[in-house]
Amino acid sequence: MRRYIESMKNKPVHHRKRFALLSSLTITLAILGVWSLVNFGTGGVLATKEVETKQAKTVKEIGPLESMYKNVASSFSAIQGGMGDIKDALTSFELNPNKAKNEMGENVLNTYDR
Repeated sequence: MRRYIESMKNKPVHHRKRFALLSSLTITLAILGVWSLVNFGTGGVLATKEVETKQAKTVKEIGPLESMYKNVASSFSAIQGGMGDIKDALTSFELNPNKAKNEMGENVLNTYDR
């Protein structure tokens, strides 16, 4: 391998860039393959691992995609609840100035109609 790298110094730049791209893709695909086998494989460590609790119940571990889905779903439900609260607050306001004046009484100082 060292000889091949030494011979790459004498080759044109586009050959060196192609070698760098192919070697980085190979390493990346190898890492992705190992990661997917561990997380999603049928015989993987995390894919079929069940943890026994003290009450003798089995709990399935949640994968990364399930966790992301649940987080996004809970965020949307929280936003939906917040929008409902804002809607309720806005509908409770009354924008009738005459009614507000009558509720406060006739002794309110009127600074706009002097």
